[in-house]
Amino acid sequence: MSASELHLVPQRPMSPADAAWLERWLGPALGIVVRVGGPTSTGPSLAYGDRAFIDAHGVRHGAGAMAVEASGQDWIAAACRLRQAGRPAGGPAPEQAAIDRGVAALDARLEEIAPDARPRRWPAPYTWALALTHDVDAIDRWTPAHVAHLARHLPERWGDEGVRALARLPWASVRRLWDRPPLGRWLAECVEIERRHGVRATYLFFAPLTRHRRARDGWYGPGSAVDAGVNVAGLWQALDADGFEIGLHLSIGAHADAARIGDEWRSLRAVAPALATYRSHHLSERSGVTLPALASLGACVDLNLVADGFAWGSGLPIPVDGAPSLTRLPTVIEDAALEAGGADAGVRAQYAARCERLLDEARRTGGLVTALLHPENPGVVEMVDHLVGWARRANGWVAPAGEIAAHWAARASALSMVTV
Repeated sequence: MSASELHLVPQRPMSPADAAWLERWLGPALGIVVRVGGPTSTGPSLAYGDRAFIDAHGVRHGAGAMAVEASGQDWIAAACRLRQAGRPAGGPAPEQAAIDRGVAALDARLEEIAPDARPRRWPAPYTWALALTHDVDAIDRWTPAHVAHLARHLPERWGDEGVRALARLPWASVRRLWDRPPLGRWLAECVEIERRHGVRATYLFFAPLTRHRRARDGWYGPGSAVDAGVNVAGLWQALDADGFEIGLHLSIGAHADAARIGDEWRSLRAVAPALATYRSHHLSERSGVTLPALASLGACVDLNLVADGFAWGSGLPIPVDGAPSLTRLPTVIEDAALEAGGADAGVRAQYAARCERLLDEARRTGGLVTALLHPENPGVVEMVDHLVGWARRANGWVAPAGEIAAHWAARASALSMVTV
């Protein structure tokens, strides 16, 4: 039997926009062309075959159809809400990916009906994936460059902090005498761990262009020292040579202005020609500006959907409405706990246990976990080793965000070319 299409008849009426989005999202997830709608609206109904349906009453529509149970479609309605997904309201996100579980159950049923008829979701031999991303916010804290950044943005900081902004300058000038956080060393150690494990990650840097940055943006530049004898520009070259991905950490001062976004994108692309991935600093995003501007510049991967846990019920790639070239990877693991208490072994242990539960959920559903880490946080080096080691032992594909999104887009493109 030809296995060309999967037809889905939803339980409840669905808008044309939701139906089109669901076809774009579910097709690559299942590895088959998905059509939403059918000749019956009597209830939940799925059919697998060559232009054929079986409705909720078991009535066959077309030759050669094989029924697929659609036990409960709440996850389908939840998936459609991903189309409008925004930042979570706060609080702990669920550890179970309810949508991905629904997709996995449907995927398993299709595998029973037609084993080996559909392409693998992830490259062989992997059964799930981990996108490891690092926001490089800080490199050389309390150095002259850092103090100069604080002084340069004194008017902005005065509006937020008052006289404290002025008092902070002499304090910052002398603090390096006793407070020398090894930020560059931690960054280098994260890179070395990934090299040792034979995996690659995405490192998001502020652009070489600095004039649009604000007080709370990073202060380093291409010439800033990372580690002994290595500056940021040299690190970019080394990362690129080793197959790591360099992404844009869009500054707060640029996110709401298309021209400024273009300035920062082009300045980083000059040193990272394969630039495709971005995340905004502090997740700053202006509706109708940020996404269209980045899509027009050639961005392919958006990482602004961030939570600690499966806040949206799924970790799988999400198509972006109005920007066909963009894929959103919802962040499932983020390291705010390490920023607040990473120097404490107990905090690190609790954080590692939660990370393992989130990774295990993706492993069991064949899903994706995107992790957001900051190399300047205490305990992050240990956590990188833990996450990557766990994924490697559990048959997970650890790859840069851009490579995972490109794999997903290629899968979708191949499906759209199927003759049905």
